[in-house]
Amino acid sequence: IADTSWFVGESSVVENDVDFVESDEYVYPALAVNVETSDAANVASTSSTVTLSSADLLDTGFKGTPSSSYFSDASDSSNFIWVDQNELPEGETIDTAEDPMRGVQTEYFTTVNGNMYEFEFPRNDGWGIDLNDNDVKWKQLAYGKIVFNSTTVLTEEGILIQMPNGAFVSRDHWDLEVDASTYTITFWTFDPGEGTLLDVSIAGVGIADLSIFTVKVEAAVDVTYRTNVKVQSYKDVQSYVYDKFITDAGYTDYSKVKVIHMDSEKDPHGILNIFSGEDASYIILEDYIQDDVVYEKVSNRAIATTDIDALPSTAIIWYNPETNVWKRKSNIDTTNKWKDFFYGEVTEDGTEIDYNDTKYRVVIGRSYVEDSFMSFRWDHYADKDKRIDPSTSNIIDMYVLTADYVRNINEWIANGFSDVIPSAPNNFELRKIMESIEDKAAIGDHVSYIPVKFKMLFGEYADAENQAVFKVIAKRGTAYTNSEIKSVVAKKVNEYFKKL
Repeated sequence: IADTSWFVGESSVVENDVDFVESDEYVYPALAVNVETSDAANVASTSSTVTLSSADLLDTGFKGTPSSSYFSDASDSSNFIWVDQNELPEGETIDTAEDPMRGVQTEYFTTVNGNMYEFEFPRNDGWGIDLNDNDVKWKQLAYGKIVFNSTTVLTEEGILIQMPNGAFVSRDHWDLEVDASTYTITFWTFDPGEGTLLDVSIAGVGIADLSIFTVKVEAAVDVTYRTNVKVQSYKDVQSYVYDKFITDAGYTDYSKVKVIHMDSEKDPHGILNIFSGEDASYIILEDYIQDDVVYEKVSNRAIATTDIDALPSTAIIWYNPETNVWKRKSNIDTTNKWKDFFYGEVTEDGTEIDYNDTKYRVVIGRSYVEDSFMSFRWDHYADKDKRIDPSTSNIIDMYVLTADYVRNINEWIANGFSDVIPSAPNNFELRKIMESIEDKAAIGDHVSYIPVKFKMLFGEYADAENQAVFKVIAKRGTAYTNSEIKSVVAKKVNEYFKKL
């Protein structure tokens, strides 16, 4: 129980039958709100939206408690209005703005999700919102007020206001102003109704024993475990080669062909219908402009179907052919996300609308979307009257130097030339290593893998025809012996190749 004052003691009457009268109080934010629209020009041809949280409203001056019921009632009674200040008549400001002035908007849809409020505004003369508009504000006008006098000092927490039917008005809906012994209570988000007589009293403080109250809370929780299993499967599809594959450079790639695959109704295989059954007979076309020319394309944002569960994730507009009703997806309401919205009807039968400067037209037809979980495997078979020549017409020699072979040679040299010389991989081993590129070869290609080997140029491990001979002529008068000269030459040769 948030407020126990209702149960603590008896209330004391301050004044009965206080008349509820009009109030000239109003509030609005200091800064303009951010309006979302697709319009780039200040014309009244598109809808627009504003999204605010409860905290956004209260922090910028909103009085009372925001709620969906309040905004619905306040829209009808013009107690919560939206003002486009640069559209107001000359001499008018937001302080004097009221319905039905130009630049004042009272027609809007409010969608609520948790503490988020989305306000959607239709097309309206004088409500020309564009991407550069930075002077749109909301304005809240009080429903009314009651005024009474009391010699007893009263506080907002201790005052109780009671309707003629005995119900109390929550303190969340009004605020209090005190001028000496005169008290003014202004109602912001609750309307008692003009002329209603209200009773004002003070909460009692005589009884503080709440032991007779018992609160019992029960909750039942169902735990559900779900496992997703994906199964890969293929089905046979009849296909036809209908064209050569031309690269961007204009050359024919003979390793590829263009294949067309259709069913008996000329619908492509491997591509799934958006819907099945009767719904597949309707699609929606949307217009777009390219190079100042208006075209139409099948829309993946506007979908026509009678089954709401069949709508894809890309859909933001839903047309129900059975009821002839258009709906728009809400960005914040997850429980009931398909809402009514403002649009312009282009045709009397309601099958063509204008929304956000885009025309949507319902026509009879079918369209398709790609299945992201589908992969296509092409198994090619020759017709009965065709023969495939299995002979190889293009032999490709590929010389391969493997990293493992290079590493083994370097280790062999670093270990002082052991007895066993590392050998290069053979053709069979190279084919296993390079098998990932085999599928890229054309049917008439044969790839021959040739291993690259190191040639030993010096020493006993080199072939005789590859062994180099160093001839050194001693300078006359030198003090070095032949053995010393051989040792120095061998040392310098080793130093040279070690640097390499």
